[in-house]
Amino acid sequence: METLDGGLNWNDTGKANAVMFIGSDAKGDNIVASSLFGAVYSNDGGKNFYTSNTLTGGMGVRFSDSLVWMTSGNKYVMSSSTGGWFWNSHYVTELQTTTRYIAAPSDKIVYVTAG
Repeated sequence: METLDGGLNWNDTGKANAVMFIGSDAKGDNIVASSLFGAVYSNDGGKNFYTSNTLTGGMGVRFSDSLVWMTSGNKYVMSSSTGGWFWNSHYVTELQTTTRYIAAPSDKIVYVTAG
């Protein structure tokens, strides 16, 4: 769903019927929304959404300088330099449980929580 007037009215983006969207972030015209079963992305401000190549999504999605970061459970964090179309997986061995939320103040500094 999207609002163009500060939350007074909401419009269906065409993906509202997907199963359990749980995380999203935007930067400029780029938007990534993740669900339990993957992610969708838009590079035109939400006019069109496309299915990402990832098989799983996560609770945390954050844009940094030139990357998009997403938690994907099972101690994985994913990064995308293509605005959410293609993802690279990074295994975080130091975690004891599933990744949850993420903050990415820059491409090189990323914080992730687990639990």
